[in-house]
Amino acid sequence: MQIIFVRHGETDENVARKYLGHTDVTLNETGKQQVSRFSQVMKESCKIDISAIYTSDLIRCQETANIIATSLNLEHAPTLAPPLRELNFGNWECFTYEQIMADDPIMATKWYDNPFEIAPTNGETLIQLGARFDTWFEQLLHQTDIDEKIMIVCHGGPIRWFTSKWLLGDEKQYWHVEGIKHGCGLIVGYNKNEKQFTEVKYI
Repeated sequence: MQIIFVRHGETDENVARKYLGHTDVTLNETGKQQVSRFSQVMKESCKIDISAIYTSDLIRCQETANIIATSLNLEHAPTLAPPLRELNFGNWECFTYEQIMADDPIMATKWYDNPFEIAPTNGETLIQLGARFDTWFEQLLHQTDIDEKIMIVCHGGPIRWFTSKWLLGDEKQYWHVEGIKHGCGLIVGYNKNEKQFTEVKYI
């Protein structure tokens, strides 16, 4: 089995370095170009026959998934999966680090020190993000055939969680693993019989 994780293309909020979680925004032109380039790499280099695409239900991921699906001439439309959403930043959505620290420095400091157990006001913790991702991903592995090749389009947060928790076996490495840039991907192999991940390739 092969699994291709893809981070959505860039948005204007990403450029402005704002915390972007469940807020639903579209890709900007650069983001669309990033995804188009990624699709071309998939077509020319990887030559992977994708059997299914799963995507976060947020627009920026849907747009990313649709661009890829069209480019690869996939027969089936991407399947929406809300558990693949980015971390919910609550009241801090679409604010910059500087704005958050100026508005609520005490709560912000608590969260930065322990995002696994502390949530932004009206948001969620990393443990909560991980719980919804893990439940969904475990079911995906169970229902996917041993020789299938699937794509998962989502956000930086869930991909970091997968890399730290599932590849390294330690979610506390969340901030230490290599992040994926917008419009880029990570290919991993999975031996379903032995329940082990094999090769890892960044694209």
